[in-house]
Amino acid sequence: PSPRFEVTQTSPTTVEIFFPGFRVPNRNTVRPLEAQYFRGPVARVLGKREAKGIRYTVYLKRKANYLYRWDPPFLFLDFERTVE
Repeated sequence: PSPRFEVTQTSPTTVEIFFPGFRVPNRNTVRPLEAQYFRGPVARVLGKREAKGIRYTVYLKRKANYLYRWDPPFLFLDFERTVE
C-alpha cells in the first residue's frame, strides 16, 4: 500500500508532517513531545487534529538536514546531528 502523508519544510527550522484522512479517537492520542533538553536538533513536536487529518509540526533548535523513510506502519524522520 502506498503511504498517505506529506512532509514539508515550512521554514529553515520547521518541518510539518500531514496525514490526510487520519483520525484519532480522542485528543489525548495526539500529545506534544518536548525535546529541547536533548542533544539533537529537535526542540519540540506538536500534533494537531484538523478536519481533514492530523498535522505534526517539528520545531528545530537550528537548521538541520533531514531524511524521511516510510517503513509500514511507521514513518521515520532522521535529522542530521552536528557537533555541539
